[in-house]
Amino acid sequence: MEQKSLDALADVIISKKFTLSVLKLENIVKIASFNFKKHFTEVITNIQTCTNFKYLSLANNHLGKSNILALSTVFGNSNVTIHGINLKGVKISKNYFWSAMEAMFEGNNWCLTTLDISEIPMEPRTLLEINKFIRSSVSLKTLNLSSTQIEASGVCNVITSIEANDDLAVTLLLKDNNFTSKSSKIISETLSRGVSRILSLDLTDNPLGDKGSAIIFQALAKTKIQQLICNYTFKLKGKEERQQLIQSIAQLLKADILTRLEIKGDAQKSSTQLRQSFIPIFRAVGEAPSLRVLNIEQHQIGHDGLIWLAKAIQVNNELREIYWEGNDLSFLALERFNKVISETKHVLVFPIPILEVVCLRSELPEFSNRIQTIVNNIETNIRIYNCQK
Repeated sequence: MEQKSLDALADVIISKKFTLSVLKLENIVKIASFNFKKHFTEVITNIQTCTNFKYLSLANNHLGKSNILALSTVFGNSNVTIHGINLKGVKISKNYFWSAMEAMFEGNNWCLTTLDISEIPMEPRTLLEINKFIRSSVSLKTLNLSSTQIEASGVCNVITSIEANDDLAVTLLLKDNNFTSKSSKIISETLSRGVSRILSLDLTDNPLGDKGSAIIFQALAKTKIQQLICNYTFKLKGKEERQQLIQSIAQLLKADILTRLEIKGDAQKSSTQLRQSFIPIFRAVGEAPSLRVLNIEQHQIGHDGLIWLAKAIQVNNELREIYWEGNDLSFLALERFNKVISETKHVLVFPIPILEVVCLRSELPEFSNRIQTIVNNIETNIRIYNCQK
């Protein structure tokens, strides 16, 4: 963003010619190094006069002392009802950050619903302030601690704080924090005590491996979690660990608490792909009437597994969305999906893997027209079912 644009934006905001409700100043990189910094205090302070202000994002910026002092003033104003704050990847001095955090939590604990401090290294003082805020909040709904290098013990503290507050029902994002099998043992001990205030948990891009993932899934079966996103966490080391993983996923599904399950594999790493092992999981899907959304992309499941997926769709009338790209589509499986979806009429999202269809038509030129007709039928039926809802 060029200097002239920054100054023009500041002038517009400061002019107070409109009611500001959302302000996104993202990826400017070095607010503190631009002349814009002379306007920043006025811009942020102007938020205090906006009675309908809801969301502030300063993601991926370098903030200086004067910037933080301005933020602290706004955060500390109990008349400012900020509902969402995004500080993802902000570069900031520790001491100034803690001051802003204290002011933010003290002034907004009654209205703040979304807090994103992902990609900011987690310091003990920061963790302390977060836990204080969680315990006093009456409105928090989404907490993003992804890529913060938070330790497993810190996660346990956060979970304990959430569970201690009866007013909360939280989505907790913990992506890319380098949690391992050892970390999973620590976290699972806290989860096993019975978690009811965390409704959604995202552990994507943590190297839990098969063993660590299984430990987490086993613990979650004793909670009231509704949505689990655990993409790219599996890693095959041995048949026994893989079998434990499959059993733990099936057990979690049979507990009938999940409405959403995402367990995508990595297309570039075969060790993350469950392949034929998915069959017991699909049996469990058929016994999980609460499940609405299932994402099993990039597992190279193959023909037999996809036939079992079709059976699960036929049995579980509550499934609404299924994401299944990258699973080695076969002609017979495509025909089966067409039949099941047309008969059951409950699936509303079922993206066809176009590249796999193209490959299928190339491999089976004699069935090329038939394949395209089937795809058209599936897509048409899905559109009709959505219109009827």
